[in-house]
This record gives sequence, structure tokens and C-alpha cells, in this order.
Amino acid sequence: LPRSEMKERIDYALDLVDLKHFKHRLIHSLSGEQKQKLAIACALAMEPELLILDEPTANLDPASGFELVRTLKKLKNKHSFSILVIEHNLDHWLEIMDRCIILNSAGELFFNGPPSVCFNHFANELASEGIWLPRAIDAGLKLREAGLLMSSSLPMTIDELIENSLDIGKTIKFLTTDVHKQKPNLSPAIFEVRDVSYSKDNHVLIEDISISINSGEIIAIAGSNGSGKTTFSKCLAGLIPSRGDIKFCGHFLGDWPEDQKWSRLGYVFQNPEH
Repeated sequence: LPRSEMKERIDYALDLVDLKHFKHRLIHSLSGEQKQKLAIACALAMEPELLILDEPTANLDPASGFELVRTLKKLKNKHSFSILVIEHNLDHWLEIMDRCIILNSAGELFFNGPPSVCFNHFANELASEGIWLPRAIDAGLKLREAGLLMSSSLPMTIDELIENSLDIGKTIKFLTTDVHKQKPNLSPAIFEVRDVSYSKDNHVLIEDISISINSGEIIAIAGSNGSGKTTFSKCLAGLIPSRGDIKFCGHFLGDWPEDQKWSRLGYVFQNPEH
């Protein structure tokens, strides 16, 4: 394309995904959601008739995933093109899906048709195939079996789930009975973290975190994209310098000889190529 048209296409595509004011930012400085939107803008700049998205929300937190789907919904309403989404987590997509094509574990076509028909008639078969059921569908199945749904049809969204509940109080109680109760852990602490902070380029990424991690525990560190989860894990492993105190097995992390530390502490990076 001529350069003049390139510039117009770039501005047009960035505007579609609300990134025009980030036009001169370095790509590596963008958040995961912004990078995903930029990748979509690259495809939209070519004005395609069909946009194929391969697990576009896989590396996004729930809020960013919701925002991305909302952006695509807005684009679909404004412009005439088809969207084909390859996805296993359908929670955000159900509202905008016209049709779903399900493949079984053998790679064969299992279903091709409206989502409402698919999930109302084949939900149990999908679960047995290892296919994630949307939260509303999964909860609806349990409520239907317990006789707590007004309709025999399964709800497609959380809003529909609430609307179709016979008794919202009983519904909430029923769906939360399996939530794990926190048990006291009397095992010795393997990590003792006190007031750990980390800054980069005068920007505070984590600040004054203090926790203990006991032997045998399974712990999840949750947070939105860019909240500092990976940074904190690297501080725990001594891969980046941090302020504050970190003790591992009773000794300050910096006092451990590297060969001894790495014989007792394993670290798996987010990017498997690392």
C-alpha cells in the first residue's frame, strides 16, 4: 500500500481498538491486554472479511478478557466481517456467539449449531470430553439437579442464572457449600518474607509485601495483568534484587551458595522457552 494509505489504515485500526493514544509507545511497555488489542489491530488494518482468533484471552486476567470481547463485539456491530474464535473458556463469548463448533478429544466434529442447543442437550457429554463448561452452565446443571431452577433450560449467562433461580438465597448457599475452608497450617515456614519491595525505572512494582509460606502448602498468587505477580516470584527466587528480607529454610536468601540454593529451590518461568 502507498505510505499515505498505510498511515490512514494504522490510525483507523488503532482507533478501532482504543489504542490510538498509545501509537508512539514501545510495544514491550504495553500490558498483555494492550498487546493483544494491538495484534488484533494489525489484522484489522488489512480490512479482512474473516478474523480468526486463536485463544485471544489465554494470557489475560478476567477483566482484560471481558474488555477484549467487548471491543470485538463493538467492532462486529460496526463493521461487516466474520469472527472465528478458537477457545476453551467460553464465559466471555457466550453473549456474542451465533454458533459453536465442538471438537472431541479425537479431533472429530462433535457438534455444529446454536450454543443454547449445544449446552442444553450435550453439557454432560462436553464435560466428559474434558471441555470446560461456562460457569453459568456448570452452576445451572447443579441447580437443575437440585430442583432450584424455574426453567428446564440451562442459563447461558450469570444474569440468566439469577433470573431463573427459584430462591436466590438457597442458590447462593447451595453453590458455595463446596468452597474450601482455610485450615491452620502448623508446618514450619519454608519462606519468611518481610517488607519486600521492588522498583524499576522509578516505578514501584511491588511494595512492602510480608508473608510466610509453610512447608507442604499450595499457594496461588492472583492479580490482574501487570500487578507484580511475576516480579514477586522472581524476588522470592533471588532472580532479581529486592529491598526487604527474604529467608529461605531459616537463612537469608542472599547467604545461600548458588549451587545449594538451586538444589533445593526450583523456578519455572512463565515463558517455557526460558
